[in-house]
Order: sequence, then structure tokens, then C-alpha cells
Amino acid sequence: MACKHLLLWYAGNLELSAVKLYRFYHKRQCIEAGFRELKNHYHLERLPFQGLKANEFQVISKITAMTLIKIFQAEMLPEALQTLLRKTLFRRIFQKGLCIDKAGKAQARRRNKYTWHLRRLLCKTERMKLQIIA
Repeated sequence: MACKHLLLWYAGNLELSAVKLYRFYHKRQCIEAGFRELKNHYHLERLPFQGLKANEFQVISKITAMTLIKIFQAEMLPEALQTLLRKTLFRRIFQKGLCIDKAGKAQARRRNKYTWHLRRLLCKTERMKLQIIA
């Protein structure tokens, strides 16, 4: 509760316009949402090691994993799928939408809500693979 009063005092004593104040709080809210996602979906509150360096490595690894997934979403997925949380993305899109054929290649399942998106994603990754090989 003291933190809330401190924020109100801070906001009242800033010489910022309403727009700048809104942007300030919006950025803060985005950071808080990131920490909440790390805690709830990456189990950041569970630090299994007793050593500080080991726990620091654990936290950095989880932040890196979350960042890579966010970059993947921004670069490879349509805007409607860019805000999905990690568990939702993997369960709804990949586990239910992809299957492995007899040749060992990933294929988009038919009659899935995200079939078009998955086909597009598979084509993009195939093009990237060809560029790397060439």
C-alpha cells in the first residue's frame, strides 16, 4: 500500500504533461507484465540452487528464453498471434497444429484454426534454411 501512495506522490510531483505521464506508466506496466510472465510461465520464483551465481544464471537463461520467443513471435507470426503467452503458443498452435509425416518433416494439420499461419511459418523457415545452406 505504501508503494501505491509513493507512486501517487511521484506522479503528482512530476512536471510532465498528461501524455508523457501516460507513456511513463505504460512502459512501467509493460515491464511489470514481463516480470509477471516470467514468474507465472517460466517459474522464475523457483530458484533451485543455493549459490548466487547458479541462480543468476538460471534467471538470465529464463529471460533469454522469453526474449527469444518474443523475437520469434514478432518476426515470424502474424500480429494476432504475437501476444500469446509461451504455454498458449506451444499448446494451441504447435502441439495441436503440427504433426510429423513419415519422412520426419513437420506438416500443418488440416482443419486447424491456424493451418494457414502454420503453413506460412513452415514456408518461411524453409526459405531461411535454403538461404543458410546457399
